[in-house]
Amino acid sequence: MCNKKMKKLIILAVSVLVLGTGVACIFAAEKKEETLTYNNSDTSKYEVLTNRHTQYVEAEEAVCMLSTAGFEEKLNNGTLSVWYHEDMEALRIVDLRTGYVWGCIDDKDEYNLNKKWTARATSMLYITYFDLKGKEESCALSDKTFQAKFDWNKEDFSCKVSARKLGISFTFTGKLDGEKFSFEMKDKSLKETGKSKLAKVSFMSFMGSVYEDTVPGYMLVPDGSGALIRFQKTKTYQLGYSRKVYGNDLSIDKNTGSGNLNGNRSDDYATEENQLSLPLWGMVHGENQNGFLATIDSGEIYAVINAIPAGAENQTVKFSRAYADFIYRSQYNKRVSNSKVILQPQEEANNVNPKLTYTFLKDEQANYSGMANIYREKLITDKLLPKNKMAKDGDISLLLNVASSEVKEGFLSNGLAELTNAEQANSILDKLEKGGITNVSMLVSGWNKGGYHGASYGDTTFEKKVGSKAEWEAIQTRLEKQGGNLALVLNLMTANEDQIN
Repeated sequence: MCNKKMKKLIILAVSVLVLGTGVACIFAAEKKEETLTYNNSDTSKYEVLTNRHTQYVEAEEAVCMLSTAGFEEKLNNGTLSVWYHEDMEALRIVDLRTGYVWGCIDDKDEYNLNKKWTARATSMLYITYFDLKGKEESCALSDKTFQAKFDWNKEDFSCKVSARKLGISFTFTGKLDGEKFSFEMKDKSLKETGKSKLAKVSFMSFMGSVYEDTVPGYMLVPDGSGALIRFQKTKTYQLGYSRKVYGNDLSIDKNTGSGNLNGNRSDDYATEENQLSLPLWGMVHGENQNGFLATIDSGEIYAVINAIPAGAENQTVKFSRAYADFIYRSQYNKRVSNSKVILQPQEEANNVNPKLTYTFLKDEQANYSGMANIYREKLITDKLLPKNKMAKDGDISLLLNVASSEVKEGFLSNGLAELTNAEQANSILDKLEKGGITNVSMLVSGWNKGGYHGASYGDTTFEKKVGSKAEWEAIQTRLEKQGGNLALVLNLMTANEDQIN
């Protein structure tokens, strides 16, 4: 009896002890939570401080880092003057409206560049070629490999470039036109008499470049709707920005995008990189002070726009720079047997005919909005951006995509899902016409036998379940009378013969 009482007391004591400990823990936790602090700043501002939003830019004064000392004035049109340095094969362009000096870099020991980088960073032209063994080599115009002979006029010049050992020669020109200065090269001037072949050229690849953050400002690149890369201290970047104007040539370039078929895992959640939207880039040295807009007026099909922040690609090159490469030849994998490929440059040069124009900006124009306004006016002048006209009632154009039929998964065999037949397509046009919309063009997919993804390759037999040839021709006639058109879509998939099983 006594033992039982003792056991009950022990159990009660343990329960009270556990309960007391639990209550103490609760109060301790509550007390700790009350004193808990966070070291992070207000995260509500993180998003607006990214490049997804326009940021306020302080109008810090930009001090010109270049001069014309050691240069000789060659061209002058009252707005711009061009100065030339024979040893460095370099140019300086002075905006006479502001006195600001534009150009590549000076040859200074403090920049810690080797001879090759110094030549590239100072010269007006950089040349890449394939040697006798197909190896890619490059040098600046000031290099002994190439010789340059200039012919100067009042507002333009021509320069014949030649390399006897390589058997390569060509001519490029420079021209002043108001507030603009342009480089141009005609393909017909290119002569290749040896086994070496021209690969690419770039004009003024360090034009407007800035050493770290010594000048306030930014580079503009047409990435999607546009992006700014601000001048800042050297950082460890793996890569700079480099894009072809119209995207990669998939017959030569490696497809590294999110949709490539070489990955070992799904890319469903990856997003595609932005394409270049326009063949241009820009520089601003001091907001609303000095800047230029560089536009590729010819040769953009074979142009690569580069924007390299300080330290990207090479930690010793502490300059932010932007430029274009005009590609005459690329290397590709040439198959020499069933199991072997070799890397080889193109036999024939691309038809490039490059023309690059710098438009120099001052005051309120020297910002990204000013660049956009100038390029818009250029597009209007070149009749590439026609002015919109006010549409009249019933004159609104519409492109209508119609899914006619598709494969329907079945138990033993697949069937056909009828989505929109010819009669229903006519009914849609009737409703649009009642609403005042008659100028309609129609794209119809799944019109052929088997549905959009079920039709045999190349089969143009009409799927009778959704409309005969005569019914779709009647719709075509109706649309054409109203100013529109009908297009029948084929689901095409191409492959090499040995890839098909």
